[in-house]
Amino acid sequence: MARVRLARHGVDLDDPADAPRVVALLGGSAPTLLRAGTTRARRTDFVACLTALERLDRTTPPKELP
Repeated sequence: MARVRLARHGVDLDDPADAPRVVALLGGSAPTLLRAGTTRARRTDFVACLTALERLDRTTPPKELP
């Protein structure tokens, strides 16, 4: 879900260069939390990231697609 929603905004979750944009959109713990293989996360970080993802499509206009 995160990868798709971020891609709609021109952000690649797997691109280290986009990490600052991931942080700006989803919060400071998001890059680590959403990294493949992450098995432990604080509940508060998870809830904050999920809330930001849900809000993302409602508050931030998506990047125009070609």
